[in-house]
Amino acid sequence: MGWLSTKFFSTFLLPPLNLLLLGIAGLFLLKLRLRLGKLLLGWTLALLYLLSTPYFAARALKFIEPAAMQEPSPQDEAQAIVVLREPLIKSSAERVSGAIASRPRGT
Repeated sequence: MGWLSTKFFSTFLLPPLNLLLLGIAGLFLLKLRLRLGKLLLGWTLALLYLLSTPYFAARALKFIEPAAMQEPSPQDEAQAIVVLREPLIKSSAERVSGAIASRPRGT
């Protein structure tokens, strides 16, 4: 399997695509087993709604973020010296105006 196909199939294992696959299975089961198909569709819609609410989205982000990224500790305060200077490369307008000003008058 190539890289693209591996990434394509791995995205179906993560929400919300895994729930969409569950919903598609529920649609197919509506014809064969009506009760099971409705149950799968109901669970799919309920879980998709719950995952889209801010409460569950924030909880999911806290779960996947490392602890160091959530709150900076007071020991990690940055101390740096910033030196600002003119750019080394002049813009083309500055080069042209400088060349015209420095050109001798007789030429």
